[in-house]
Amino acid sequence: MVGNLSATASAVAHHGCAGGETEGAQGSSVVIVGIIIHIVGSVGINTGQNLQSLALQKHGLGIQPSCAQLRQNRLWIFGTAMFVSFSILNFVALTLAPASILVPLESVQFVTNVMFGKFVRKVPIPNRMLMGVVSMVCGTALAVLFGPLESFCFSEPIL
Repeated sequence: MVGNLSATASAVAHHGCAGGETEGAQGSSVVIVGIIIHIVGSVGINTGQNLQSLALQKHGLGIQPSCAQLRQNRLWIFGTAMFVSFSILNFVALTLAPASILVPLESVQFVTNVMFGKFVRKVPIPNRMLMGVVSMVCGTALAVLFGPLESFCFSEPIL
C-alpha cells in the first residue's frame, strides 16, 4: 500500500497538477510572480474595503445603508469593484505560488490600513502602532523566507 501511494505521489509530482508545478529557475520566477501578484491583490482588497468605509462615512449612510443609497454612491461602487477584482487576483496568485508563502503575506493589509489612515484619513499613527507594524513586517519576512517552497497536489484516490 505504501509503495503504491509513493508511486502515485511521484507520478502526480512529475506530471504537475492544476496550478502547474514547475522546477528550476523558471519555477522560482513563477513563484516570485505569484508573490508580487498576491501582494498587489492584498493591497487592492484592503484599499477597496477602506474606500467602501470612507464612502459610507462621508455620505453618512450609517451601518446598514439601503441598496438604493449604495447604488448611487460611486466611491462605494468603486471600492466594491476593487475588492472583488483584487480578490480574484489573489486566487490567481495561489495557482502560481504555494499558500505557505502567500498566506503570511496577507499581513500586508495591516500595513495598507495604517498607510490609508495616515495619508488619506489624516489620522495620527502612534509610535506603538508603528512598532507593531515593523514587528509584523519582520515576522512576515521570516515566514516567507523560511517557509516551505513545495506545492503539494494530490489525486482523489490519494486524498
